Amino acid sequence: SIPFDKDIIVASSIHKHIKRYKKALDKLSKGMDAQSLNEVVHPIAGGGSVGKAMRGVEEVMTSWNNATAALSAAAAAANTTTTSQQDDDDES
Repeated sequence: SIPFDKDIIVASSIHKHIKRYKKALDKLSKGMDAQSLNEVVHPIAGGGSVGKAMRGVEEVMTSWNNATAALSAAAAAANTTTTSQQDDDDES
């Protein structure tokens, strides 16, 4: 698994390139059935099947979304804990 570092992803703008790549693949695959996606080889897919490239992009995007959600949940939990501790200190 590739480690997730949102700061590096944003700084490198890789997320923008992947979104553009996904749009290009979506446009290319429009009207193709599932079987064709696995059979059609196109330069934009790096010489592999269009379907395989699309699955790879989806996997990366899903991984990043899950990692972002986990980081957000951890930050919210830390914020709740800090707020609870501050409330306890205020009551003392």
